[in-house]
Amino acid sequence: MVGLTTLGVSSSSNFFTTSASNNDSAAATDKPSSKGCHLTVAAAWSPKRPRSDLPNWCAADCGEDAYFVAENKSSYCIGIADGVGGWGDIGVDPSQFAWELMNNAQGTALKQEQEIDPQVVLDNSYKTLVSEGNVEAGSSTACILSVDKASGIIKSSNLGDSGYLIIRNHTPLYRSRENTHYFNAPYQLSIVPPELDRGNNIKNTPADADQDSYQLEHGDFVVLGTDGLFDNLFNEEIISTIDLAPPPNLDVANCTDNSVIRMKIQNMASELVKKSKQVANDKTKMTPFSKAAQEHGYRYSGGKIDDITVVVLYVDMAGQNQLKPHI
Repeated sequence: MVGLTTLGVSSSSNFFTTSASNNDSAAATDKPSSKGCHLTVAAAWSPKRPRSDLPNWCAADCGEDAYFVAENKSSYCIGIADGVGGWGDIGVDPSQFAWELMNNAQGTALKQEQEIDPQVVLDNSYKTLVSEGNVEAGSSTACILSVDKASGIIKSSNLGDSGYLIIRNHTPLYRSRENTHYFNAPYQLSIVPPELDRGNNIKNTPADADQDSYQLEHGDFVVLGTDGLFDNLFNEEIISTIDLAPPPNLDVANCTDNSVIRMKIQNMASELVKKSKQVANDKTKMTPFSKAAQEHGYRYSGGKIDDITVVVLYVDMAGQNQLKPHI
């Protein structure tokens, strides 16, 4: 199962709808502002083990992953988290920590009246999670991005092995760094009650997150994903997959049809999830995960079966898509 959601937002209006079916996708009907940076955002996901009933903290069946999208007058904010599955072995639902963290992050972002700072969002969302006491135990990676509407500058706060890739002119411009303590042990925010603390639990803080910023340009794509994406696809495979997403090889930067742009971005997210899932079940292919495992002395081949969550951002600077002549 692949779940889909599409977000189209501009500085003058919001539109957000979701769909969790295999065949349906939602679309926005707004038009970009003639000034600043406009994003078209689409998400897709596939859980490792689909649920028949969702807990009340889950907005979608992303397995143990979670994500959010928000905006205020000056910025967009997008985040993704991957609950650490090991907690399930002792009866703790790993998705609760991830979703509570992302729900808190969305709330924090919406309350900021000025430019959204992803590090502030991460810090406040974790503090809120701890102080509210809704989560008794758990841990999660987190990657939070903000994009300034006026300048198009993207800022990030990334902790763990979720991350993002900026693509420009079919080329990987920047890939976020993975933060790990050792192989397959990513940095993670945690709540560990005393009775479960074995002394070797990973307990990072928001201060441990990598922080970066880049200037986005018209036509850029940003792919945000959990390790279900990045463990299975190399950067070049991510780029080729989005290029071939229907309609294939579309020159999005010069497209003047909003509906086609939204369809393309949604198909990009969906195809990345499908491709990641296909590779995850391949037991012989060389993948980023198998390559890293072998470099650390493990005998491992093929993909890694996991929850997969992907969010794709398309950057339209100064409404250039709408300013181009219709041919």
